Amino acid sequence: PPAASWRAAPSARRLYWRRTYDAFFCYTEPKERYSWGAACCGLTLADADMRGAAGSMCAAEPASANGGTRCCGAAIGRDTGYGAGARDPNTLDPALVSDTGSAFLVRQLFSGLVRLDAELAVQPDLAESWAVSDDQRTYTFTLRPDARFADGTPITAEDVRYSLERATDPQLAEFLPAQTYLRDIVGVPEKLSGQADTISGIQVLDEQQISITIDGAKSFFLSKLAHPTSFIVDRRAAERGGNWTDAPNGSGPFTIDRWDHDQLLELRRNENFYREPASLDGVRFLIGAAANNPLILYEQGAIDLTGVPSFALARVQDENNALAQELVSVPQLSLSYIGMNVTMPPFDDPKVRQAFALLLDRERLAEVTLNESATAARGILPPACRALTTG
Repeated sequence: PPAASWRAAPSARRLYWRRTYDAFFCYTEPKERYSWGAACCGLTLADADMRGAAGSMCAAEPASANGGTRCCGAAIGRDTGYGAGARDPNTLDPALVSDTGSAFLVRQLFSGLVRLDAELAVQPDLAESWAVSDDQRTYTFTLRPDARFADGTPITAEDVRYSLERATDPQLAEFLPAQTYLRDIVGVPEKLSGQADTISGIQVLDEQQISITIDGAKSFFLSKLAHPTSFIVDRRAAERGGNWTDAPNGSGPFTIDRWDHDQLLELRRNENFYREPASLDGVRFLIGAAANNPLILYEQGAIDLTGVPSFALARVQDENNALAQELVSVPQLSLSYIGMNVTMPPFDDPKVRQAFALLLDRERLAEVTLNESATAARGILPPACRALTTG
C-alpha cells in the first residue's frame, strides 16, 4: 500500500493475505542449509519500515524452528498503531537474525549500507553511493553525511567495519547467518573459522568511505548486503553485553520505548532517522497470550493489521462480509519443501528421492491441503523473484 495509507485513521485498517508460491518442492540432491536463499529472494523483507509497504515476509529468509514473532499485525493508526505477535522475537541482534519475524522487527531498529525497495531493487540506505571496480570485485561505499544512530552519534566507516567483523565472529554463536550472506567477502571464511581476527577484504579508507572486496564478480552481492546480517550496530551498545538489544541504539526508523517480554513491545519513532521520518509516532505489538487469535482482535478493533489464516480466507473473501473490502492480497516469496535425510536409507539413493519428487501431486496439495493458496513448485525460485528468468 502507498505510504499515505499508513497515515490514515480506521479507514486504512488492512487484512493481508500472502499468497504462497509453492505447494511443495522435493529436493532430489543434498542441499546445504540456506545455501540458495541469499542469492535470490532470501533478503527481501522489502523496505519494511512501517512507513510504507507492509513488509513482504520472504520465506527464503529461513524461518526458525522456534517460530519467533511473525508479525500478525504491524501498524496503522492515527498516532500509534497496534499489532500482534505470537511471542517475543527470537533475537533483535542483527548478526543473529535467521527468521522472518525477528528480521521484520530488526528492520525497524537498524539499517545497513543498502536496502531493497518494493520491487526488490537495491537502493542506497546508510551508503549515499558506491563505485564498483572494473573487475566487479571491489565495492567502495560512501556513507551519507547525515547517517546517525538513534542517540545522534554519527555513523562512520569504522562502525561498518566493526559490525561486519562482529557478524562473522565465531564466538558470537555456533551458527551465524554470515556464513550465507557475507562469505563472498575476501577474508570472511578465515574469520568464520577462527583463523583470522579481521576481514582482509574490508578496508576503511576514511571516516566516510569503506571498501569491500569479494572473491569474484557476483551481481547479487549488493542484495545480500541488504540482509540484517550486514546492519550497522553501535559498538558501545553491543559491547555492553547482557541484554543490550532490549534498548539498542540503532539507526532504523524506530527505537524501543518499552518491552515487557512476552506481553508488549512498544516502538517509538526515531527522531534522528536520516531518511523520511516514520508517519507514526509509535507502534505497539501485543505479544503472547494477549495476541491469541489476531483475526478476532482485528475484527474487534484491537489491532490495525493482521494476516489471514488459510482456514478463514473464504469467510473473509465473501463479498457479503465487510472484511472483504479491507483485504489486500500480496505475494509471499516463499518455498515449502519436503526435506529428506540423505544419509539414511532409502533416501541415500538419488533414484528414490527422484521417485518421490515425481510421485508428489503438487497441484493436489495446493488445491486441497493449502486451500488453493499456493502454486505448485517446479523449482526453488518463486515467480516474482527478480533472479528468475523463464524460457
